[in-house]
Amino acid sequence: MIPVRLYLRNFLSYGENVPPLEFSEWQTACLSGNNGHGKSALLDAMTWALWGRARGVDRNGAGMDDLVRLGSEEMEVELTFQLEGDLFRVNRKRNRRRGMSSLEFYLYDGERWRTLTQEKIGDTQEKIDQVLKMDYETFIHSAFILQGQADAFTTEKPSERKRILGEILGLEYYGRLERKARDRVLGLEQEIRALERELTEINGELANMDVYTVQLSNCRQQLDELDKQIHTLEEKLAAQRESRQNLEVTAEKVRALKERLTQGEQELREQQQEIKRYSDRVAQEQLVLSQAEAILNEYQELQRTQHELERYNALASRYLELNQHQAQVEQVIWQKKLIIEQTLQRLNQELAHAYQLMASRDKVETELQRAQRELKTLDEIEQERVKLQEEINRARQEEASLTALIERVKAEQDELRQKYRSLSQPVATCPLCTSPLTPAHREAVLAQFRADGQQRNEQLIQHRQRMEQLRRLVAQGEENLKQLNERLLNRDHWQKRLAVLEKELKEIIVQENRARELEEERHSLEQVLVEQKYARDELEEAAALRRQLADLGYQPEQHAQLQARVKQLRPIEERRNALLLAKQSIERDEETLRHLQRQVAVREKALQSDRELINLLEPRQADLTRVIQEIGETENQLSQLRRQRIVLDQALGELRAKLQHCLSLVEVKKDKETALGEAARQKSLYSELVRAFGRNGIPALIIENAIPDLQDEANRLLARLTDGRMHVALVTQRESKRGTTAETLDIVISDELGTRKYELFSGGEAFRVNFALRIALSKLLTRRAGAKLQTLVIDEGFGTQDGQGKEALIELINAIQPDFAKILIITHIQELKDAFPVELEVVKTAQGSVIRVNR
Repeated sequence: MIPVRLYLRNFLSYGENVPPLEFSEWQTACLSGNNGHGKSALLDAMTWALWGRARGVDRNGAGMDDLVRLGSEEMEVELTFQLEGDLFRVNRKRNRRRGMSSLEFYLYDGERWRTLTQEKIGDTQEKIDQVLKMDYETFIHSAFILQGQADAFTTEKPSERKRILGEILGLEYYGRLERKARDRVLGLEQEIRALERELTEINGELANMDVYTVQLSNCRQQLDELDKQIHTLEEKLAAQRESRQNLEVTAEKVRALKERLTQGEQELREQQQEIKRYSDRVAQEQLVLSQAEAILNEYQELQRTQHELERYNALASRYLELNQHQAQVEQVIWQKKLIIEQTLQRLNQELAHAYQLMASRDKVETELQRAQRELKTLDEIEQERVKLQEEINRARQEEASLTALIERVKAEQDELRQKYRSLSQPVATCPLCTSPLTPAHREAVLAQFRADGQQRNEQLIQHRQRMEQLRRLVAQGEENLKQLNERLLNRDHWQKRLAVLEKELKEIIVQENRARELEEERHSLEQVLVEQKYARDELEEAAALRRQLADLGYQPEQHAQLQARVKQLRPIEERRNALLLAKQSIERDEETLRHLQRQVAVREKALQSDRELINLLEPRQADLTRVIQEIGETENQLSQLRRQRIVLDQALGELRAKLQHCLSLVEVKKDKETALGEAARQKSLYSELVRAFGRNGIPALIIENAIPDLQDEANRLLARLTDGRMHVALVTQRESKRGTTAETLDIVISDELGTRKYELFSGGEAFRVNFALRIALSKLLTRRAGAKLQTLVIDEGFGTQDGQGKEALIELINAIQPDFAKILIITHIQELKDAFPVELEVVKTAQGSVIRVNR
């Protein structure tokens, strides 16, 4: 992976509008800048863009929001890189407030950027890993040589070297596999113990299988004997029930006879009553027929009286009609008179009200003048309140301006103190203008800083004094404003009072005019009542109606006498109707009476026959009671036997279930034994995996296979750095004091003088060996991942190197340049800056960090 272009926005110390960093213009460059200015942030930006990982951010993304620049909500990093001749671009964003991220991946096809972005961020990340052929850990362990890592491998003990080599090669993966296999072995051991316990329990239950078989046979014999007893009782019960059925038929017949006898006797009594009723009717009809002449004479008198009553009814109707008309006319006269009297009453009430209001006019006018004076005074207070509020607002505005001014002066003081401290240190150049700094110049600038600081102190004192004066002014003004507001609380009351008084005065003036009109109207109505001008037509019509009533000749007393006589003679109509009815029905009623008497004789004979049959059958009822009692005893015996059979049947079912359970346990036992064998086989396999993934298994083989490549690559670099004078050998085994072979990882270095220990070589020579081995390890790691190491970042703390060490580093970097497309050295040492053609200087400004490219 070769970086081509890096763009940052709001990432750590970098802000908005940061120019992108172009990598295509150089091969080797040094990255410099003060601590905390953002050098390491560039490396974090590259790894975050590619893998979403950086310092302080784990593989789950925890800590990602801490990368967003303070005061910003969203950060963005875009990295363009080249890989195996193709050009790729990755863009990653994070919104801290919304907690949302985005990731986009593109490939340049020669004409345009073609998207490789997947639907999910995880799928897009997997696509990036496939293209890069390495993950975050592989990249930082191979492309980054950080402080203390170059000699971390060579200066350790041989046993620690092997551990470090394993960490660099990512052999911890096999450690995790070993732990998983060991956990699986423990799980299988628990499973085996559980299966063995279950088999023990199954064998214990299968031991009772013969006992269950014997108990099942005995239970079947008891059921057979019980079934025979039940069959015998069921036959006996059937015979008893048949006898009961016959007796019940006889009992039902007796019951039906008694019911028929009761019903016949009831019907006989009804027929006898009917005979009596017809006998009485015939006697009554004979009596009415004997009074026929008297009934007819009274009926003729009733007809004559009714005719005279009808004539009086017609006169009464006319009399009533005239009388009602007269009442209606008199009602109209009374209503018209009442309307005039009510109107006079209303006029008197309105006049009384008007005179009452007119009497209060002086008092209302006095109250009105007082309300006007009070409101005028309150208006003057309102003007004073508005003026005082404006003064308070101006004081608060001035106070806010002074607060901002004080903060600005404090900031200037802090800036002066920082400049003063920076200038107080013995440096050759001015930290402010980067010009050469002499002692006299330094003292002059310091004196100016002190004078400026004194001026700022005096300004602060003046501002704070004015601030305190303004605060007292605002406090006094607010107290006065509170008093004015309290006095203004009555304003609404006086405004309402003024409106009420003005309305009352207007009403009094209106009532004075109204009173004159009401007096005239009252005098006019009183004249109408005295002269009876309100209903002249109705009065004349009432007199005419009285004359008509007198001419009609209707006498209410005579009318009442006729009504009384008709009422007295009215029953004769019923007697005449009874006479007519008796003539028509006497012969039919006498024939019905003779027919009823014949029916009664027949029914009495039938009832006597039913009584004789009941006396014959009724003694057999006692046999039915005895048979019912015998059936109850038999049913109880049968019920008891059947309950015994249910108990035995349940026991039989339980024994069958136990035997069936034993038979199923035989199959379960086979399955458990099979599972036990499989678990034991799995345990053996996973135990073998524990040994294979252990320290002396696959990791040891990987190290053994990796060491020749590591050794060859290191010797290739050493040959280039030393013109073939030095050679390194990695020994993995040595003979112990006991004569056995011990695992180790010794570094044997040889030159033209022979083979010596690593510690006996000079600093420059050891430095070359350290870097050769470290770069060889990086290349080995990327080669194992299927990738190619083309970018190298070195941050080795070069300030601790002497002149010879620095020269060795420059020599080493120049020697390995052909192996890498990009080499970036992080340093602040001037000699190293001058040794490389390009310097990437990181400077922190008020707007954020920026990158300056110095050539």
